[in-house]
Amino acid sequence: MKRFAILFMGILLMGCSAKKRPYLQQASPNAPIVKDATMVLCLIPENELRTSFENELTEQLIFHGVHAEASTKYMPEVLDKTSGSKKKLLSLIDSLPEKGFNQLLISAVTSIEESETDAAGESGNFELYHFETNLFSVNEEGSDLMWSMCICIYDYQFPFLTARDFATAIVGKLIEDGLIKENEIRDFKLYTL
Repeated sequence: MKRFAILFMGILLMGCSAKKRPYLQQASPNAPIVKDATMVLCLIPENELRTSFENELTEQLIFHGVHAEASTKYMPEVLDKTSGSKKKLLSLIDSLPEKGFNQLLISAVTSIEESETDAAGESGNFELYHFETNLFSVNEEGSDLMWSMCICIYDYQFPFLTARDFATAIVGKLIEDGLIKENEIRDFKLYTL
C-alpha cells in the first residue's frame, strides 16, 4: 500500500510541475507589426461595406502568408470626398512607414461609364463601374506603384456580389501575377498534449 501511495504522489507531483501548452498556438492579435506589412485600404463612403471588404481581403491575404491589416484599425472614420477626409487619408499614408508598413493595397471605384450594351451584347442603359486596386511600396521618401488591376462591374451585377467575391478576385490576380504564392498558407505550430 505504501508503495502505491509513493507512486501516486510521484505521478501527481510530475503532473503539477508539467507546463501546459495550448494545442494551437498563433501570434497574438496585438503583436507588433512585422516587416513586409501591408495595409489594406478601401475608399468607399459606406463604412459597413468598407469594413467588410477590408476585413475579407485582409483575411485572404493572411491565409496566403501576407502580413496584412485593415485600415479601419488606424482610421475608423467614414471616407468621403471632403478635404478633411483627404487630409486624414494623406496623413495616414505618410505615417505608414513609422507604423511598420511598407506596402499599401488600396481599392476604390475610380470611374463610372455609361454603356448601351453589356458584356453579353444585350442592349439597354447600363452603368459600368471600374473598381481599381493598386499595390504601392511605401517608405519615408514616398511611394511607388508596384501592381495594378481593374475589375469592371455592371450595375445589375452588384446585388449578386459580396465583399468576398471582390477579395477573391484581387487575391486570385495577385497569385496569377506571381506577387503571392497560391500554396503559401498561414503557418500553425501544433503541439501534442
